[in-house]
Amino acid sequence: MENIKNNPLFDMLSKNILSTFVLQEDSKNLIMPLKLANMLLGNKRNLYNSIKSYGLFLPKLGNAVTAKYLIKVSKGEAFWILEKDVKFPPEEKIKFTKTDLVAYLEDKHISNPSLGFDPQNLPNRKWLLTLLFTFEPNHYVFTAIHNNQVNVDVPIWYYKLYITI
Repeated sequence: MENIKNNPLFDMLSKNILSTFVLQEDSKNLIMPLKLANMLLGNKRNLYNSIKSYGLFLPKLGNAVTAKYLIKVSKGEAFWILEKDVKFPPEEKIKFTKTDLVAYLEDKHISNPSLGFDPQNLPNRKWLLTLLFTFEPNHYVFTAIHNNQVNVDVPIWYYKLYITI
């Protein structure tokens, strides 16, 4: 019995049916009702696996990795790097918070596009440390060689968020 997905008639019908639900199309995106997009993409895990299958190094699937973040990555609106280009770090010798790591990475290495995460939901430390080690393998987080005073960059949005509370 022939697989229905390989049937040219099925292919033509599915394209015609799909085209009735696509509200707008440009060179990069289709705008369609959310329910249809969910049917096509499945869930966040399917979208994550699909993007990861292109060899991208993504943070561990969790709260920080939202569907919105994954769509930003797929459109090139959030930072991405190929897994083959990352260098995995040794144990860190000096502990930085996730906020400090994000601030440092965005200030020194990743400016446009940004990492693309919600400030309230940052990715896992291991992913952030891997990025830092990829860009700066001799950073004092890994070597413990630094001046007596440690300065960190604090994003203005983070500072304003907690000062206004």
